[in-house]
Amino acid sequence: ELSDYRGKYEEALKKKNYLFGSRKALEQKIKEKQDELGSSKYKNIEKSFEKQAVVVRTTGLAITDITNYTKALDKALVSFHNKKVANINKTIKELWQKTYRNADIDYIQIRTESEGRSRNYRVVMISGGTELDMRGRCS
Repeated sequence: ELSDYRGKYEEALKKKNYLFGSRKALEQKIKEKQDELGSSKYKNIEKSFEKQAVVVRTTGLAITDITNYTKALDKALVSFHNKKVANINKTIKELWQKTYRNADIDYIQIRTESEGRSRNYRVVMISGGTELDMRGRCS
C-alpha cells in the first residue's frame, strides 16, 4: 500500500515539475512579447494605427466619390452626344429636303448604336417611313 502511494506521489511530482517547467516557458514568452511591445517598433502603434485608419477611410470615400463622378460624367456625355446627333440629323434632314429633288429618298440620318462605352455609327435613308442602311447603296 505504501508503494502505491509512493508511485502516486512520484507521478504527481513529475506532473508538478512538468507543469512548473511549462509555466516558466510561458512566463519567458510573455516577458519576451512584453519587451517586444515596449520596443521602438511598437512605441506609438496606437497613433500610427489611427492615422492609417483615417487614410484608409478617406481613400474609400475618395474612391466612392470618383466612382459617382465618373458615372455622372458618363451620363452627361451620353446625353450631350445624343443631343448633338439629334441636332446633326435635323440639319441633315433640312439640307437633304432642300437639295435632293428625287422622291425615292425622303431624308437621311446618322444612327448610333452603343456597345458599352464604344459607339458604332451608320448612315440610313428613310423612304416612305422605312429605314434602310445606306452602306453599299450609294457613292
